[in-house]
Amino acid sequence: MRLARPSDREAVLSFAANTWGGRDYIPDVWDPWIGASDGILLVATPVPPAGGPGPTDSDGRPLDPDRPVAVTRVAVLAEGEIWFEGLRVDPRVRGRSVATHLQVAELRWAVAHRARVVRYATAPDNEASHRLGARHGFALAGAWRRYGGDEEEQGERVDPERLLERLREAGLGLPDEPASRRLWSLVEGDATFHSGRGLYEYRPWSVQALTQARFEAHVRRGEVVVAHSATGAPALAVLPLSGGRPDLALHVGLLAGTGEGAVALMESI
Repeated sequence: MRLARPSDREAVLSFAANTWGGRDYIPDVWDPWIGASDGILLVATPVPPAGGPGPTDSDGRPLDPDRPVAVTRVAVLAEGEIWFEGLRVDPRVRGRSVATHLQVAELRWAVAHRARVVRYATAPDNEASHRLGARHGFALAGAWRRYGGDEEEQGERVDPERLLERLREAGLGLPDEPASRRLWSLVEGDATFHSGRGLYEYRPWSVQALTQARFEAHVRRGEVVVAHSATGAPALAVLPLSGGRPDLALHVGLLAGTGEGAVALMESI
């Protein structure tokens, strides 16, 4: 195991570009990840057997000892909260414990950086990932459902900063910090927030704990909007900009409140 290098790009993308029916997000995040300061990008390379011939793949074909056959990313989301993502293994070496060794390396790094909790997300039918996590002490936190249209159906993207400005102009922004403290009670009392273990999607495709301090920071940055239904039922949404990459559209990191208020809020957005 070693840190990824910019020169590893071609080797990694040769097995991490078409994971799901011809599409994977790794090509889009390689450049941000390789230069990120909030974690590490690791690769696994073949090791020649002691005193034997060079390393080979599952079919006996030779492997380049310095060419990566797996990759993974470890990100620090907040103090004590670490997220694993982007674990990919070259099909030529699957079934040979490569992912196991890579996850052990991730966990050792997390321990060294005083992680209190480590999380990752995987598909419900990815049994190999479930077994790998269980082997190292991971437990299922819950099912995570994502709602949204296909990118092809979304049309031209609106600049997120401009969208937030328009929402504030429409009267959906929170006016002051006392309002944020009052509405924090709406979040704390929200059944969905509790069933989701108090987590929210600050950064796209990862979840972490939402504390009152983090909520109020979003308010100060103008990233929380609120609306009421015709009957006065409230709902609020956290729309993080600070956690997203500039190439991604604005996303809803948290939706809390009544169903009527949520409909009013989404219609307003």
